[in-house]
Amino acid sequence: MEQTQEAHPITELERSAFMHWRLQRDADNILWLRLDQKDASANLLGTEALGELTRIVDLLEQQDTSSGAPGVLAFISDKDAGFIAGADINMIEQLQSLERPVDRILSIQQIFNRIEALPYPTVAAIHGYCLGGGLELALACRFRIAAADARLGFPEVKLGLHPGWGGTVRLPRLIGVTDAMEMILGGKPVSGERAQELGLVDHIAPRRQFANAVLAILRDNPKPHEPSLGGKILNASMLSGPVASELERRLRKRADRRHYPAPYAVVDLWDHHGRDTEKMLYKEAESFVAMSRTPASQNLRRTFLLQQELKSMGSEARDQIRHVHVIGAGAMGGDIAAWCALKGLRVTLQDQDPESIATAYKRADALFRHKLEHKRLAMVARDRLTPDPEGIGLGRADLVLEAIPEKREAKLQLYKDIEPRMKEDAILATNTSSIPIDELARGLARPERLVGCHFFNPVDKMQLVEVVKGDQTSQQAFERAMAFASLIKRAPTPVNSAPGFFVNRVLTPYLLEAMMMYDEGIPAETLDAAAEEFGMAMGPAETVDLVGVDICLDVAEHMSGLIRGDAPEMFKSWVSKGRLGRKTGQGFYEYKDGEPQKNRVSRPEDPEMEAIRQRMIYRMLNEAVACLREKVIEHPDHGDLAMVLGAGFAPFRGGPFRYIEACGPTPIKRQLILMTQDYGDRFSPDKGWDTLVLGAKASEEV
Repeated sequence: MEQTQEAHPITELERSAFMHWRLQRDADNILWLRLDQKDASANLLGTEALGELTRIVDLLEQQDTSSGAPGVLAFISDKDAGFIAGADINMIEQLQSLERPVDRILSIQQIFNRIEALPYPTVAAIHGYCLGGGLELALACRFRIAAADARLGFPEVKLGLHPGWGGTVRLPRLIGVTDAMEMILGGKPVSGERAQELGLVDHIAPRRQFANAVLAILRDNPKPHEPSLGGKILNASMLSGPVASELERRLRKRADRRHYPAPYAVVDLWDHHGRDTEKMLYKEAESFVAMSRTPASQNLRRTFLLQQELKSMGSEARDQIRHVHVIGAGAMGGDIAAWCALKGLRVTLQDQDPESIATAYKRADALFRHKLEHKRLAMVARDRLTPDPEGIGLGRADLVLEAIPEKREAKLQLYKDIEPRMKEDAILATNTSSIPIDELARGLARPERLVGCHFFNPVDKMQLVEVVKGDQTSQQAFERAMAFASLIKRAPTPVNSAPGFFVNRVLTPYLLEAMMMYDEGIPAETLDAAAEEFGMAMGPAETVDLVGVDICLDVAEHMSGLIRGDAPEMFKSWVSKGRLGRKTGQGFYEYKDGEPQKNRVSRPEDPEMEAIRQRMIYRMLNEAVACLREKVIEHPDHGDLAMVLGAGFAPFRGGPFRYIEACGPTPIKRQLILMTQDYGDRFSPDKGWDTLVLGAKASEEV
């Protein structure tokens, strides 16, 4: 017979008022703990939410033996965005000022330990994102149910950290060390369906069916999941040493321990303490605090916070952009159109060549199938992208984005044709990578609505969009462009109009210097090894091949009046002969199946390798300082974020200005003077070094 609400009297727990948590007991004696963080679009576990959770657990423990105890305790989110997106990163910053930071981490672990020890079933009902601290809370529950499209993961390694609230203990214990380490060390979330395959999730159910799924747990009282026999053996046996060695071997292919110590720390924790839960939890807390104090984590967290800050710019204009019309269905235009459709915007794609549109549509279809695991979602995304060779959507679009080839006169003629057909309040964006916005504004009846939106290739992987403001660009158009980039989950970085803008302006001298050294006889593999040893995501030779030798030389030509030094004649000859890099199968390297054929190179820490690194990196630093002086960027933080996200500048170093701050501007300037004597005027220190202000002082000036 169905139980009634009267059978379960209102308890002190349910009479308690909380800011972020709401308690609701249903007729089946399921107590729902509903998290709805106040004044936030997504749930984060911060100081207030955790403090309230502690009070709730206090009251739950008082009811353990009373008639008021629930049959099931279920955690659920009232946010459409998901379950819990992680811990509030500001808590990590606050740790640095605490006298006993490890105790703070242990106190949070204790909350989860107490939830785990409750004598009745506990369930996490997960939809959307369940990340970091949110997943650690879910792991403290006895059962987990999830929607198929939920995303569960530990992204902490991307911040130079690892789980600190029991995740390194509970996940291997639940699903086995092999799968657990793949999740923790890789930092990529898994879908709800994949989580069920791993044993991380017990049941898959649509969000609307969560109540029935929890009721089934109350009715059936199932046995909690355990790892396979092999997983149990690896978790408990003396095989930990060989397993840890194999994990470290795989890690070395992903990251250098000197640059990214956190994933190696996880392996060490499991290897040395994995069989002793209490000690492992303590050591996890100690290690978390230690990792939070490393320069790598400090720089990675700073980059993350800068992204969040810039994504919030122009947020008030976000709802004004629903329809985007893209002109130019080449590699960039087609991929931008596809990405916009993937992220929920209505998109029309125009090009004079129907075959280009068809090719772009095929690439878009592949993107949708790759990113959206369910066919229905991929179909909906395809429906948002409309081939439009006649440009019918132009007059209805809120934002018109031009992505035709880098020919100034062709762009000017296009603007003359399309401006009269645009909506009165629409903005015109250009994806130009090097032509100053002010030059493109000539002839426009309303130049104030022209703004640059410079995407980077490949669009689906590169997070940066340089939002370029010309002298005549209105603040409204600029803010709407910032909002547009944020709306499609990209990091907008404000840049003032100048040849090459910021990233290409700073990256080009670095690439040119590599070309000069190659011309001097230094192998491409050595150049790439030197840059990668510094921490660049990709070496200069492989970067030029990826972008295209012709494109790199074209960008350098656009900036010939700004940067010193030209590419050697050898590379101009390459272009004339069609040796353009990866797209033609040969550049610095020959390519087979899209992969460069490289010779093995040792990476000795010797003066010769250091000199090669300095020649490339210091030219980049010098150009960054020049851009700051010329106000191509208004603040060094913007330059750091742009170079990390757009050029693969060593993330753990935090960007060029952060690196200058760490090394000291004076020693770098002194070295540039010496290099000028050895290599020529292209190393002459920019006069911006004399007035350079970084760090806290720079922030105070803004």
